[in-house]
Amino acid sequence: MSTPVHPHRPARGGVRLWLALLVAAAVAGLLFACGGGGGGGGGSSDAADRLPPGPTEPVQGLPAGPTEATLTLALDAPGEPVNPAILGSNVQWVDRGDGLLDAQGRLREDMLQAVRAMGVRSLRYPGGALADAYRWERGMGPLASRGLNRHVHSHTEQRTLMGTQEFLELCEAVGAAPLITVNIATGTPEEAAAWVRQVNVTGLTSRRTGQPLPAVRDWELGNEPHLKIDGEPTLWTRPEVFAQRVRAFAQAMRAADPDIRLILPLSLNTRNGFPVTAYQDVDFIDTVLAGGAPDVDAISLHNAYAPFGMEARHSEQALYWGGMAGARAFAADVAEVRRRLAPTWPGRSMPLAITEHGPLFTLGRGDSDALIRSPAGAVVLADLLRVFAQTPDVVAAHHWSLSGNWHFGALRDDATARPAAQVMALFAQAWQGRQMGASVTAPQVATASVGGSAPVADLPLLEALGSQDGDVARVWLVHKHPSQPMRVSVGALPAGWRAVRLHTLHADDLFDRREVPALLRAEITELAAPTESVALPPASIGLLVLQREATP
Repeated sequence: MSTPVHPHRPARGGVRLWLALLVAAAVAGLLFACGGGGGGGGGSSDAADRLPPGPTEPVQGLPAGPTEATLTLALDAPGEPVNPAILGSNVQWVDRGDGLLDAQGRLREDMLQAVRAMGVRSLRYPGGALADAYRWERGMGPLASRGLNRHVHSHTEQRTLMGTQEFLELCEAVGAAPLITVNIATGTPEEAAAWVRQVNVTGLTSRRTGQPLPAVRDWELGNEPHLKIDGEPTLWTRPEVFAQRVRAFAQAMRAADPDIRLILPLSLNTRNGFPVTAYQDVDFIDTVLAGGAPDVDAISLHNAYAPFGMEARHSEQALYWGGMAGARAFAADVAEVRRRLAPTWPGRSMPLAITEHGPLFTLGRGDSDALIRSPAGAVVLADLLRVFAQTPDVVAAHHWSLSGNWHFGALRDDATARPAAQVMALFAQAWQGRQMGASVTAPQVATASVGGSAPVADLPLLEALGSQDGDVARVWLVHKHPSQPMRVSVGALPAGWRAVRLHTLHADDLFDRREVPALLRAEITELAAPTESVALPPASIGLLVLQREATP
């Protein structure tokens, strides 16, 4: 039987064809499993033509005209402080950190300004699957004398210009907490412990400010050990071997710094009925945890690639609705993972880090792959951020990639914003202070099964997330109807409160794949008092700002 193959990013100057892999996956009835630091390339329409057709009716009950919804807010009843670390991203060591460094190896000021505008608060390094072959010592010292590291997606080697020093200087410059993924596939416990010791005990000094660089609290024990990177068999690690390495690495790294937070990557074997591990002969979670609870503090999951519709020939509309159901798929996956973890950690809810996530409609299918960076992808990302914020114990979440990296980067190579960057920048404005209850009464639709997204019978066309910071409240709104506007009524507000401003992000063409700056149209509407309702464009992201008026 064919096994899921880890996708890779096309080598510069050429595109890898996915025909054989797509056909093999279709015949075997398998869903490709995606991991970090890479993308698919080119693809072939012939491969897609050999797959079964997708649902003819991807959505049912969709209103034909404008819709209405009601928003109810729990003002002045704030909950827990918001967690800004869900606004995270990934940094790869290759290609000068995907263009974050200039030709002299210095952080680009235009990129730093763009990253700050995104509001990123957590950064992960050295880049998904690339971590499985990364030797950190080769990225230390003067640039001219640094060693080569392996680019596992292009199967070549590069000089390591974006090393640990540069990564931590980036975190310092933009105010982001660092997370490092250690090489558990081909590295050693001693090597990982030395990395911890260098960063957290000996310490590094910023060349930009002369100040000590931040210590790294979060260390992830590998990237996606449940997958096999195509063409790199030396990186393949069976679950029972991975379990042994986890314990050895944890012991060595704890000895270097007892205060670090160790994060264990895990995965269910299937998602919406499709295999998503390369080792289907065993249960991945059961095998890794067979020896009892390892000495780790959190679990990392890569279960928010929405919808990954690779099992059939899907229309754009079907892929869109599969993406709209992606938050439900994520919640179901988390619930099952927690059920599976309960016997190992009874009475404890393990913190979760979603160290890679983002819209993923297809991979290796050519034009539809670019939907990752389309307005449709932006709406998927907006809904994923919402569900991460509403899921207890999600301590961090890292979007695909900060820059470059095929369609995955939030920023273009010229430091201008793709839709993902626009969404994250607006979310940074929305997610402040403390959590606030926000409920919605809205029309619902039924969606079909698409890729990793199971069918949903009651998907609301509007989702909301609230926060309050003193006399200012903010509501994140995700409107899912692809072609009709929505009028949202604001329920009865406490005395002194009123809606003052509405920010929206939207586009005329939901499936626009053009590589142009600011593809989403950003609009700000100042609201006159009293405002009882606001209008949302089709398939839009909104930020409604409310304020308590000063008492005379």
